[in-house]
Amino acid sequence: MHRIALLPLVAFSLVASACEDPPPGKLFDEEGAWSMVQYDLGESLHEIDPQTREDAFMLSFDSHNRVVTTAACVGTDGQGMVTDATPETSPCKLLPSSTIWQCRCFAYAFQDDVMQWQEFNAGEMPPKLAYDPMLEPGEVGTDDGMGGGSGGMGGGAGITALQVIGIPEQKSTYDFRPLPAGVFGGDGQLNHFIFEARANSRFERAYADPDGRMSCGRCVPE
Repeated sequence: MHRIALLPLVAFSLVASACEDPPPGKLFDEEGAWSMVQYDLGESLHEIDPQTREDAFMLSFDSHNRVVTTAACVGTDGQGMVTDATPETSPCKLLPSSTIWQCRCFAYAFQDDVMQWQEFNAGEMPPKLAYDPMLEPGEVGTDDGMGGGSGGMGGGAGITALQVIGIPEQKSTYDFRPLPAGVFGGDGQLNHFIFEARANSRFERAYADPDGRMSCGRCVPE
């Protein structure tokens, strides 16, 4: 596995805020739905606008299959072309008729405060991603066929390493830095996003939207 450094590592103070003890070897229990509450797309940290974008950018972790689904409620031009796809620009709750759900699927490995994600296509076999202790946050690895798994996007799918940091004095709230390039408009390098735990029913809207938006297929069919 080859690694490409994207940014220098920064020493972070880790504070686990979950109310229960985390599983062995993990900072926290990731299972279930998570909603973006803050984002930094390169300028500074901003709060999600609850009037227009509450629960519009979410993660759903399936720890049994080791799959994470990202879901974004994004604006379109009426012809299906995506125009507003970031937590800064999406008109999600204001314009249900001209917004759709976009999802991406990733296999993941999780150890201590580091996750490693590899993308695959919805409905295909997720890669069997083994945690690589040499791949650090701020690096992207490439699977050259010698390990890491295959499937979906094929052996060349990038593996993004990210650090997860607990937010002090905020229950079940974590900073993911960085998410893979393009997820929620992030650059895969410096941008980061803060998520808070939600009921699984919140994420179900991405599969069957009550306002009639075009929905996503499940990464792993039921």
